[in-house]
Amino acid sequence: MDTKRMSIVALVAPVVLALASARADLIDANGQVWSLNATLPAAHYYAVPRASDGDGNTTWVTSNPAADYFSIPGIQPVLLMDLGADVTINSAAFWNYSTSNANNASQFTLRFATAAEGPMGVGHSIAYAPTFAPAYGGPTIREDLAFATPVTARWVEMTITDNYRGMPPNVPGGDRVGFGDIQFDVTSLPTSQATISRLRPTATPSEGNPSSIIDGSAGTQWYSPAKGGDYFGNGGTPPVLVIDLGQEQSIDRFDFTNYSIAGNRTKGFSLRFATEAEGPAGFGGSIALAPSYTAANDGGIQPFSLGQFIKARYVEMTITSNYVGGGPGGDRVGFAEIDFYKPQDRPIEAFLVRPTGVTSSTANSDYFPAANLIDGDSGTTWVSANEGTFFNTRHAPILTFDLGKDMMLAGLQLQNYPVWGNGLKDFVLAFATEAEGPAGMGASIDYSPIFTALADNTLTQEFLFDHALSARYVSLLTLDNYAGWGFNGGDRVGFTDVNFLAVPEPATLSLALLMAGGLGGYLRRRR
Repeated sequence: MDTKRMSIVALVAPVVLALASARADLIDANGQVWSLNATLPAAHYYAVPRASDGDGNTTWVTSNPAADYFSIPGIQPVLLMDLGADVTINSAAFWNYSTSNANNASQFTLRFATAAEGPMGVGHSIAYAPTFAPAYGGPTIREDLAFATPVTARWVEMTITDNYRGMPPNVPGGDRVGFGDIQFDVTSLPTSQATISRLRPTATPSEGNPSSIIDGSAGTQWYSPAKGGDYFGNGGTPPVLVIDLGQEQSIDRFDFTNYSIAGNRTKGFSLRFATEAEGPAGFGGSIALAPSYTAANDGGIQPFSLGQFIKARYVEMTITSNYVGGGPGGDRVGFAEIDFYKPQDRPIEAFLVRPTGVTSSTANSDYFPAANLIDGDSGTTWVSANEGTFFNTRHAPILTFDLGKDMMLAGLQLQNYPVWGNGLKDFVLAFATEAEGPAGMGASIDYSPIFTALADNTLTQEFLFDHALSARYVSLLTLDNYAGWGFNGGDRVGFTDVNFLAVPEPATLSLALLMAGGLGGYLRRRR
């Protein structure tokens, strides 16, 4: 591994998962929905996020593999929904698919898991698993389905077991199954529920894609509209960018990569911060720190310090000048990348462990096998089958790693896929002991961290756990790839070269200990 560049991913990357949107007394998954089926249907006709996006008119429906959809064994759709945080819910609001065919859902079952248990822990601490038989209806007809008992959960698993084929009103169809939307009646929200940017940064004014500043690539850039030959000299509005760090984080520094055209490079800029409770409109409230910086007229990586640790979720960046006259351009202002870092260090006694086995929930259709993840060769990869924008139409693969015995685990290493659009982006982990077996994810280990990988296959990326834990089995649920971020690909998801960080038992040193010797405190990514 000494020949590879390595990143301890203490960098704070905005994450897809966030609090769901609330509409009056209802809460939905805001499109954070995944299909967990390992078998047919190979694809969904309408995108999976539409199943819980707050709009009954954006229906979700499967493909049509047979005249009678449910005649195929094992075809029951399994949908996973993220409500963003533990909320207390006591009923479901349901909108069915159509008033003219038999593709309406006629029966489904729900299971639940807390935020601590994670999405692979459904049914463990929450035994309640109601089955409902919704009425025949359509996307404009709301039906309220009461729970027998309130449930406090973040994750909802929905298994659809039948449609209306052969049932009154005996209409054509039944070769698919779908519905308009499912939402939940919430009786208790988290104490802090700020409106958030749902991953993508915002920029005003803007012409380039603001997502380019956090996509892990200096090859994609954000830029303002043009303003004559001198953006600021001709009265261009200082651009303001707002970055959501995904949750409240302790940060103390950041890396900055400037624009490729010298005259358009950012020169002067300032930052302000807001907590999760204050929201993205609360800059300058409880956090007085508002540093100003001068970036160099250079295309390389520029490290900056905040001068102190702060806890914030939102960052506001105001750009006040460019390098007009310092090279070509000057009619715009822009930059390529900004990465915030939090203090996170590898335990001093950690060592690498390669899993002894791995399985994939989508093995029957994977293009390259999961065994490539643990063969010690970063030139071989695991990658799924391809179809369209993968996570809209396909099933979210689950990779389950076997370490051979219970071990004290402190983190995970991987390298991403060489076609960056197909690279793993967001993923969530779950753990099980040897006694529990691979089917016992989350049964006794209430820890299910969510991570964001960088779109860069040239690095060994390292993801450290909040605390060491003893487990033999680790499941990795893929939540997103880099489709739509300006890279090639996006129709598959893949990565390679997985190892785990282990510590001796008993683990006597905290994960907060500083690393010794040449490993240093921050091993940052860079090209």
